[in-house]
Amino acid sequence: MTTTDIAVSLTRNSSIPLSQQLSSEIEQLIGRGVLRGGTKLPSVRVLAEAHSTSTHTVVEAYSHLVARGVVLSRRGSGFFVAENPTKSSVSEVAKLRESLDPKKLGQELMSDAPTSSVRLGGGPVGSDWVDYIELESAVRKISRGLLPRFGALGTTQGYAPLREMLARQLSQRGIKATTSNLLLTNGATQAIDLLIRLLVKPGQTVLIDDPGYFQTVWALKVRGAHIVGVPRNLDGPDVAAFEKICTELKPSIFFTQSALQNPTGSMLSLSVAHDLLRAAEKHGVTIVEDDVSADLAPENSPRLAMLDQLNRVIYLGSFSKTLTPSLRVGYLATKRTDFLEELVTLKLISCYASCEPNEAIVHSLLADGHYARHVRRLDRRLQERASTAIARLEQDGFRIDQPYIGGTFVWMKQVDIPDAMALTNQASRMGMLLAPGCAFRPNLELSPYLRFSLPLCTDSALDMLSKAVSATKKELRRG
Repeated sequence: MTTTDIAVSLTRNSSIPLSQQLSSEIEQLIGRGVLRGGTKLPSVRVLAEAHSTSTHTVVEAYSHLVARGVVLSRRGSGFFVAENPTKSSVSEVAKLRESLDPKKLGQELMSDAPTSSVRLGGGPVGSDWVDYIELESAVRKISRGLLPRFGALGTTQGYAPLREMLARQLSQRGIKATTSNLLLTNGATQAIDLLIRLLVKPGQTVLIDDPGYFQTVWALKVRGAHIVGVPRNLDGPDVAAFEKICTELKPSIFFTQSALQNPTGSMLSLSVAHDLLRAAEKHGVTIVEDDVSADLAPENSPRLAMLDQLNRVIYLGSFSKTLTPSLRVGYLATKRTDFLEELVTLKLISCYASCEPNEAIVHSLLADGHYARHVRRLDRRLQERASTAIARLEQDGFRIDQPYIGGTFVWMKQVDIPDAMALTNQASRMGMLLAPGCAFRPNLELSPYLRFSLPLCTDSALDMLSKAVSATKKELRRG
């Protein structure tokens, strides 16, 4: 049986992308029996013309349905409704989306009293990964001169000696910056929040990596932005997809990560960086380059800000991934003085000034060379942990798309479990919190991937995960 058209209704001004609307509508038709098993669906071109949308939108929708197991792709023949679709009713899908709300995920990952006893997806790393000796030394050193200042407010732009040092560090990365180009923030999270408040209006189209940092997705959803994902390849954003989206939707801002991208761990190549900057200039797009893992990345890794010199690119950094999540010190750099003045005003309104003692501690660690030694030790530990953790995960059927480069996360897919949510739900019932790939996608699109935090990949946690994998596979075989 073949159908030449599908009766669906697409809302053009919705915050939900057309591809997501289309796949959802088709799945509902399948669930109600309107489209029966074995039915051949319209070709990509026919469906795109029938609903005045792009072929890219239809391909994306069909890809979602194939990933869900409700549609089959047959090379040379087209797309067909599966005879026995994977058990996943519309109500179950809605429940999964609700449970995966980035806000709820973030709260559980960062909670002081988590509902899950074991975490593998993220959250604060174990205390044994924090270098307390050098941290305590820095605290003692700065307390002698800073204690009287606890009764006073710091400056809104941030501790000047730290800004001076950061300007020198950025220069070593090939990014020319001065203290006047820099704003210190309460971690990179506040920098992202300030930029969204400045640059994003409700309903505005904003581009992010797909998959990308889930807290950026969360912040954009709270702002009411229309979020569209740019597919992430092993060498950076898909520039062809970026250009196509820019032509169709006219976005003005793109949030991306170049080095050790969260969650994939991928690195931006120099050729992709050049192509992306040319495309951004052509379409008038401002790029926010989130580089929180810069100090764990290989030396001389390409940066968009290095090529652009902070003209179109706003550069973000942080020390939370390397020192301790509790020491909230981040920064942003831009040569756009109009942006920086507004950002300083927004910071003044929201918190007046960041914590100067924290900024002074970071400055002390940098100035004395402690920070550089700590990062080298941390990188060695992460490399050692990655070697053992990846080998162990591979024994349980996980695969990594590229060799581990560095950073605190690894991004792996379970080859026998096409929807990582099935494993996530099983692990949750056993008292373990995982970070499924769909949580890092703009609209929670399905994914076989999971993000693992290396410091949390202990033997006992991986033993528990192994049991969850076995239980999930048995469940899928029974289903």
